[in-house]
Amino acid sequence: MTRSFDAIVIGTGQAGPPLAVRLAGEGRKTAIIERKRIGGTCVNNGCIPTKTLIASARAAHVTRRGADFGVMLDGAFRVDMRRVKARKDAVVQQSNHGVTDWLKRTPNVTLIEGQARFESAHAVRVNGEVLEAPQLFINVGGRATIPDMPGLADVPYLTNSSMMDVDFLPEHLVIVGGSYIGLEFAQMYRRFGSSVTVIEMGPRLIGREDDDVSQAIREILEGEGIAVRLNAQCMSVSRRANGVSVHVSCEEEPREIVGSHVLLAVGRVPNTDDLGLAQAGITTDARGYIVVDDELRTNVPGVWALGDVNGRGAFTHTSYNDYEIVAANLLDGESRRVSQRIPTYALFIDPPLGRAGMTERDVRASGRKALFGRMPMSRVGRARERSETSGFMQIMVDAESSKIIGAALLGTEGDEAIHCILDVMAAGAPYTVLQRTMHIHPTVWGKAMGEPLTPAPADSRYFEDYAQGTLFDCGSIAVEQTEIIAFAQRYDPQYFHTDPVAAKRSPFGGLIASGWHTAALAMRLLVEGYLSSVASLGSPGIDELRWIRPVHPGDILHVRASVLEARRSRTKPDRGIVHSLIEVNNQHGELVMNFKAMNLLLCR
Repeated sequence: MTRSFDAIVIGTGQAGPPLAVRLAGEGRKTAIIERKRIGGTCVNNGCIPTKTLIASARAAHVTRRGADFGVMLDGAFRVDMRRVKARKDAVVQQSNHGVTDWLKRTPNVTLIEGQARFESAHAVRVNGEVLEAPQLFINVGGRATIPDMPGLADVPYLTNSSMMDVDFLPEHLVIVGGSYIGLEFAQMYRRFGSSVTVIEMGPRLIGREDDDVSQAIREILEGEGIAVRLNAQCMSVSRRANGVSVHVSCEEEPREIVGSHVLLAVGRVPNTDDLGLAQAGITTDARGYIVVDDELRTNVPGVWALGDVNGRGAFTHTSYNDYEIVAANLLDGESRRVSQRIPTYALFIDPPLGRAGMTERDVRASGRKALFGRMPMSRVGRARERSETSGFMQIMVDAESSKIIGAALLGTEGDEAIHCILDVMAAGAPYTVLQRTMHIHPTVWGKAMGEPLTPAPADSRYFEDYAQGTLFDCGSIAVEQTEIIAFAQRYDPQYFHTDPVAAKRSPFGGLIASGWHTAALAMRLLVEGYLSSVASLGSPGIDELRWIRPVHPGDILHVRASVLEARRSRTKPDRGIVHSLIEVNNQHGELVMNFKAMNLLLCR
């Protein structure tokens, strides 16, 4: 028996249901097929359940930190994993039922539960019945990769899907894989109370990210007691009496990590191996992803592939955007393309990472002229109020068009604040729109564009990057009393620098830093944020050094350098001379020191 439809949607992930409903709304008789749980990965074992578990883990984390905020707990504190799972299940069920009811009550939509396999280019068999349509949309998603690891067949292991059934606290969870899924589970279960070790084959966590982002994330996780092992090669596993042993060949010891449970989080594969794609003549790549063009069409006319299965994005939002592209092109007469969207994603650890557009590595590789703005979260009021000062914000701007080309917000609410940048990027507006907009204070975003933009990271600058009028922000540094005394005892032993008690009788009314100490602190920031590590040839000296105000213990000094003049050397054309004004301000914005400097720099 054969049933005919105007359209068939295979899979109920994030692209499938809205597309089926939209097609039905246009009067097209539409079948939508699901072989497992309605709603796909996001609803059942991805976004919704994991973020619900993360919320419970954060509640445990905040409870443990209560005393830091003056909230004292009397009595026992524990995490009830059965109740944690029950809460997660309730949220998932609500979402699952919502999608199911939506499809069932929509006119012209027929929901069919079963496995679909292609019989031909425009016909599939489900539950022994053949369905045919002139248009088919494949939205079957992906699943966890199971690596070819020696010993794995003899060892029980967990994946992101089976973790949804866990209602107990693993004593020691060993996670193989240091990317999004693995790191979210790592922090989650550490906060629930498990010991956690993350093993990553690469040289750093989240290999697609910039080095500084990866390192900051590692420090955040290690700060919560999570062990991280990188460069793990030749991995194998074996069963132990009370758990699992993971053997690694690493530069670091130990070579064996013994845990109670092991979670595999090494990537995803598309669910294309049992669809009968060969019967339809649909082309896949070497990894099994369906090959599509810029409008998500396969090589077979009348067949599209959306979501994780096409390899053009592995996130819920990219899957939903696939639906928007296909619907706009088919039903609205538009010409939208995958290449038009801006890459964006988040890592939902705490604090989260929000990313939009190019990474710093991408920008450098492109060779384009760019401006960079960076601010540590320790300077953001909202972060300090919450005692969540880890991370930083970075913005990258095309120097010629003034358009934002990339951003990374690693810090409290970074996953939300990134949308402000994303919207401006999508509008094609210059970054100055954000700088000139009045933002609410105190919020995370209210500070994001407060920093000046500089031409390039210090370790990739040459003479050409020091144009007249350019302002370089070199960051901040705290002034410690112990360092004031130690420096002065060795280099400037005046009593108001070395003796806090005697200094009270001085004209300064207390201990102050030596001016040379202030200069040394400024020099440290200049080396890190202004002077190029690849092009600097030193300096013949400074002029007009002035100490304007005393610097006290606890002050935070901020250094900025502005280029007054830049010219090529007349006698040595491979280098240039840069004159700059260096200004040092305290945390109140008051000028405490300034001087003029001259630097020699290599040209590109």
